[in-house]
Amino acid sequence: MDTSPAAARVRLEISDERVRLAPDDGAAAIDLPVGTARLGRAGRLRRDPPGDDEIEAAIATVEDALMPALRRLPAHADWHTADPTARALATALGAAVPGAIAIDAVEALFNDMARASALGGWGGGVRLDAAQAAYLLILRECLHHAGVTRLRIE
Repeated sequence: MDTSPAAARVRLEISDERVRLAPDDGAAAIDLPVGTARLGRAGRLRRDPPGDDEIEAAIATVEDALMPALRRLPAHADWHTADPTARALATALGAAVPGAIAIDAVEALFNDMARASALGGWGGGVRLDAAQAAYLLILRECLHHAGVTRLRIE
């Protein structure tokens, strides 16, 4: 019989205006002032596909908001989301929904976006609209910096 404690969980919600990180352990949710539309209004991710300079500026914006918040979250938590955009990205990556996507798949899609940026066009890969590109960038930064290896998609 397994008597190990259940892993802590963090619910991730990425909207137009904010990122919410909500631990399931009763701790207060953390709202970050970055969201898919906010990145666009701040001058980030306006081109299609986003330019290298836009991607770098958006990463810096997300990291500035995210890094202090990560210290307030449980370490080694299981992260989950029910965001429609996460569901769409998971489906585009060939994952079952509900299910999970690995950070490696998120990184690969992010690398496709960076390649499209360098080429000035999407080519034959998954084409992302501006909101999906912003969502992917925020998702990648959250998972990468929190050390999350997979995201449960509900």
